[in-house]
Amino acid sequence: MSKYTFPESLHLLKKAQEFAYECLINTKVDVEDMSEVAKWYRYEHSLRVANFGKMLVDDAKKRGIEVDEFTVRMACTLHDIGKFEAFLIPNMSHGLVGANMARPFLKSIGIDDKTTEDICWCITCHSGEFDQYEYDDIIEAHFTEEADDIDRYGMLRVLAKIGDWKESSANYLEVIDKVDKYIARLRRHKKNLRCTSPKAEKILRKEINLQIEAFYGYRKQMALTTDPEGKNVKSKYCD
Repeated sequence: MSKYTFPESLHLLKKAQEFAYECLINTKVDVEDMSEVAKWYRYEHSLRVANFGKMLVDDAKKRGIEVDEFTVRMACTLHDIGKFEAFLIPNMSHGLVGANMARPFLKSIGIDDKTTEDICWCITCHSGEFDQYEYDDIIEAHFTEEADDIDRYGMLRVLAKIGDWKESSANYLEVIDKVDKYIARLRRHKKNLRCTSPKAEKILRKEINLQIEAFYGYRKQMALTTDPEGKNVKSKYCD
């Protein structure tokens, strides 16, 4: 367990939030089609993940499970800071890029070496990449990954997915195909879902079921995009 406790260390978490803002909102990376909406989504996603992380830690404490709150909340706040920088570095995950960005920042605000490396490990493997380099298997890394998953499988992602699919598809039939593939992916994920945090698994199963229901309802409505004879129409969008 680290020496950092709350509320005494809240100012450090605030600095991490500010650093995430600089990395994601004020990024110097100029990638084609990277909109302001995408930047704000990624930053706001990080704030939500940090709150989900705290939720999982609070539940673990009630169950008598030892987990370091500071490490989880810091890692969750910083987990996606390498999202845009990774576009410039071939064959390197945004988790590993983010860890390399976080390390000097954490040292600059006085975080000790062991806690710094724990946080960086959590950032590195938050998308399941536990084989990037050798490190002790700490529970905080799993909590970071699971907090990230909770937000990724929430209702906000449904809206984002639909918007992306409509924008990148030639017609509503292509959107239906993408919806079908994503529903199949959700069902596979639910079948194989195993979480370290009991609360994370409960929330994720509920969220995945809600996503499947939402996408299926959307697909069902899109399938009615036909002319009076029931023939498909050549429409760019499916509103």
